[in-house]
Amino acid sequence: MQQNAVKTWGGELPASDTSSSQGSSFGPAIAELIRGCSQEAIQLKNWNIDSIALVVGPDAVRQNALDKVRNASIETADILAATCPKKIPVALTARFDALKQAVDAFITGLDALRPAMETF
Repeated sequence: MQQNAVKTWGGELPASDTSSSQGSSFGPAIAELIRGCSQEAIQLKNWNIDSIALVVGPDAVRQNALDKVRNASIETADILAATCPKKIPVALTARFDALKQAVDAFITGLDALRPAMETF
């Protein structure tokens, strides 16, 4: 671990990225939430739908629904990859804006995924 770095769930952040100029303890938590947006895009791209099919053993109708889940998860991953913040701002107020962008990306992505999940 780098000197003055902070260990987080998603890895390590340099000390300059972990706190705001006001010294708030919210900075690292907000950074982790922002980072989670892009990480979720990666997870959705790697979602193992074939494993679900093996467990469920779907008939033709459920297989069609599962295929829609696969396509929707890829679409959602693309939405998140395109709209999640790419950088974590240093200033706390800018982090709030980036967090709002990440939450909005999640809502948009979930809205795309929900119909397929509900039919499955």
